[in-house]
Amino acid sequence: MTIELKVGTVFIWKNFPFPRHGEVKNRYFIYLGDSSSLLTPTISASVITYISTTTTPKIDLKYEIKDYYYFNANESPFDKDCIMYFDQFSFYNNVPKSFLENSENIQIKGKLKTNVLKEIYNKILKSKYPKNAKIDIYDSFKRDNITGLKAPK
Repeated sequence: MTIELKVGTVFIWKNFPFPRHGEVKNRYFIYLGDSSSLLTPTISASVITYISTTTTPKIDLKYEIKDYYYFNANESPFDKDCIMYFDQFSFYNNVPKSFLENSENIQIKGKLKTNVLKEIYNKILKSKYPKNAKIDIYDSFKRDNITGLKAPK
C-alpha cells in the first residue's frame, strides 16, 4: 500500500527502529517536507524527508523549555496531548521518502491545520535547524500551498 505524504501529515511509525532515547516503540511523527524541490520523480528514492517526532509533555519541562509546540489531543490527530520540541533530538532528516510512503509500518493519523503549520514553520525558522533544511521545508510548504511564509535567510 502506497501513501502520499503532504506537509502536516501526522503518522505513527510502528516499532520505530531508531530511538535516540529508550526502547523501540510506536512513535508519532509530523511530515514537514522533503528535499525534492529540485529533483524529479524518477529519482524519488533519493528524496530525503524532514520529519519531527512528538513526546508526552512533562509538566515541569513544558514551562522551562520555550521552543516547543503543544498539541491538544481533542484538537489534533494525536491520541494524547503531546509536544513537538524544536531541537536536534526530535528532528529526523535521513529517511527516504519512498521508504515512508511504501512501508507497512506507517499509519496515517490525520493532517494538521494550516494555521498550526504556519506557527510550527515560524518556530522552525527561529530554531537551530540547519539552513539547508529550513530552505527545503520552506519549499515544501510552498509546494503544498501553505503560503505567506517568510523565506529563510
